[in-house]
Amino acid sequence: MKNKMRRINIIITVLALMLTLTACGKSEFGVTENSWKHMTLTAQNADKDAFVMVGSLDVADGEQIEITASLTKGSVKVEIVRSPDNQSIDEIPEMDGKAIITANLARTEGTSGTVPAGTYLLRATCLEKATGTIQIDVTSAENSGSEGNHEPVIASEPAAPTEPPEAASEPGRQNGERFEDVIILEGMEETVHYEHIRNDALGFEMDYDYERFVRHSEQNREIFVSCWDDPNNPENYLEVRYSPLDAESAAASTSETLSNDYEISRDDSFPLDRAGSCIRILAEEVKGGGYMPDQLQTVYVIPAADGCRIATAHCATVESEGFLRRFRYMMNTFSAVAAQMNAGENQDQQSVPGTFTGVQGTEFVVPDGFIQLDESPNIGYQYTFWHPDYEIRIVVYEIAPGYIPEGAYETDYNIASKNPDVTYFNHGDNWFVQSGYNNNGEEIFYSKESTTDRGLKTFWITYPTAKREFGDPIAAEFEKNCRF
Repeated sequence: MKNKMRRINIIITVLALMLTLTACGKSEFGVTENSWKHMTLTAQNADKDAFVMVGSLDVADGEQIEITASLTKGSVKVEIVRSPDNQSIDEIPEMDGKAIITANLARTEGTSGTVPAGTYLLRATCLEKATGTIQIDVTSAENSGSEGNHEPVIASEPAAPTEPPEAASEPGRQNGERFEDVIILEGMEETVHYEHIRNDALGFEMDYDYERFVRHSEQNREIFVSCWDDPNNPENYLEVRYSPLDAESAAASTSETLSNDYEISRDDSFPLDRAGSCIRILAEEVKGGGYMPDQLQTVYVIPAADGCRIATAHCATVESEGFLRRFRYMMNTFSAVAAQMNAGENQDQQSVPGTFTGVQGTEFVVPDGFIQLDESPNIGYQYTFWHPDYEIRIVVYEIAPGYIPEGAYETDYNIASKNPDVTYFNHGDNWFVQSGYNNNGEEIFYSKESTTDRGLKTFWITYPTAKREFGDPIAAEFEKNCRF
């Protein structure tokens, strides 16, 4: 017994050191209560991948281990570890022993399982930034099934699929219907509680994880915000919009907008389980910087008979691994349905000819026949207009002083001055203009950029070369009336 107590004391000493290390900053992750039959794991703004391994739990014949979470945010993987060899109750598990119980827990989830008699360690890892407690108790196994059933609650070493399995959503589910399904995160199974929703105005239906995301419905969009985020300033959310544009035009417009801030990549035949092939746009690298931004975006453009649907997953980079995968599972249940506001009605509602003044003081005139598209950049202010007959797109973009990425104007200037697709380039002390051809001469572009005491200002106009008889005079008139 003295030998056992000495070994347990060594483990508790290691625990004290771990707690000291993880609590030095603004976060804490460690065991605050520890006896042979009970442990309390406490997380306070614990960072993703925070880790602790401590002991000991004594389990006798006829007992089981119960794990109960009470988390206000985030999720934690809890493993109960034993030695890979046969052991007695007087033996301490190896620090790198195999887990016999593994559970990924969030909110108030819990699990239990019977294990062979012996001494066990707790191994815990933050899967997402977490706050709350998890209780681990050794209790009677009277209701746990037949004696000797020592199967793990979740297999500890499953093969992680490269892509999520087939989505849970089934045709015929009713709006508001709730159900459970199992997903795979970091190689582990996790039970998710879904709600099936249908939005006839925007024209889509899908399933969303109602325990981890809060649904916000607006006239022109649906937003699913992480329940741990500030709803007025979320970092992790999925946004769905209706667009009257065809998928290719909407994807081109979105790509152009994102390319102001990101290096982007595009897959024109990305598969979704319910919606089929869509266009996926990844924005995961700062433009010209070669490094990851604070926020990542993944855009899905889903074709539909009456235009398209645009779903954008926004994630904080530090939390993106878990959230992007959860959003992917949700998108695999997505399908487009007929929108009640068809493209013609939508265009009439958004017809916006007239004079505009931007937040940072840019003044410009939008000609008749244009509709305004609702597009939001990562930073700054953007005003986008589209002419459905002439296929002319006008974008005005402003960034306030203090928010301009370092060297942004100089980078744009250098790219424009060396771009082989530019056929005209001119500049002054604080501005430059360029025009030329995209897509092997099929599209004309014209832009002007200026840096002023009110910030960085840009406008960009594109239209098909085949329709330049309409586009050229509109571009010339817009440039004449635009004041930065």
